[in-house]
Amino acid sequence: MSNIKGWSDFSEVSYILSAYVPDKPNSKPEFISVDADSITLSLSSLSQSNGDIATHYALYMQTDFTGTPTLLETYTVDNNNITLVAADEGLTAGQHYFFYYELVNSQGNSPASDIIEIALADYPTAPTTLTKDDLMSSENSIFIKWESAAETQINVIGYELWMDRGSDGYFS
Repeated sequence: MSNIKGWSDFSEVSYILSAYVPDKPNSKPEFISVDADSITLSLSSLSQSNGDIATHYALYMQTDFTGTPTLLETYTVDNNNITLVAADEGLTAGQHYFFYYELVNSQGNSPASDIIEIALADYPTAPTTLTKDDLMSSENSIFIKWESAAETQINVIGYELWMDRGSDGYFS
């Protein structure tokens, strides 16, 4: 700035960041693993979005869609994989949980990602004693019997039966 006497001293240096909140994450949390004690999810990488780098995640959990979501803060992060330990987060084996996340930068939180539903439970054991029922089978059909898999913290909801057509291990 100047007047008739000349120029004033310079002002202090200021910086302006031309940025906005991050865009919505391009994917919902991805399922990695689960057992009765923990859930591991993969989230999209923290990257530059709308002029600023996303610095961390805001991960939310709900047990249904009527309550207020819980912001989770005690998880561990390893290469975008987040592990939630049941004892640390108050999770209950056998319960279904809904997860979503937001990316956070200096301007705020992104819109929420899509939701993933995961049940905190061990995988069921494989069925045993798979046998052919000769009385029910015919030239055009094969009837198979097996003992039910043992229940875990949640109910078994179905089975998949794969068959090798005699092509040395090509199952379909």
